[in-house]
Amino acid sequence: MTNSQEIEKDKNQKLVMEWLHLYTQNLYNHEHELNTYKYEMNQMTGSQQLNPKAIDKLKEKHQELQKVRSIYLWGDPGCGKSFLMEQFYEALELKSKKFLHY
Repeated sequence: MTNSQEIEKDKNQKLVMEWLHLYTQNLYNHEHELNTYKYEMNQMTGSQQLNPKAIDKLKEKHQELQKVRSIYLWGDPGCGKSFLMEQFYEALELKSKKFLHY
């Protein structure tokens, strides 16, 4: 902010917003597969006998999801990281956001 308390344009925030737009398109393209993966993983990990080979097979089956990774933003305090992520999450138009919470 400037001394006059006006909002300044921030080139780094603009770059993050452009990247988040691309990331969002990737989420939309893989929404069904992400939900399927989450469901299948919950079924396996919820059983009493956890089979690591079965989990590896499931991960291999859904290897395309490796393109949909977590987001980690870093920067100085007050640069808008939390604000950008809150806006990103609220703007997502997904049927379910449950698969985003691993």
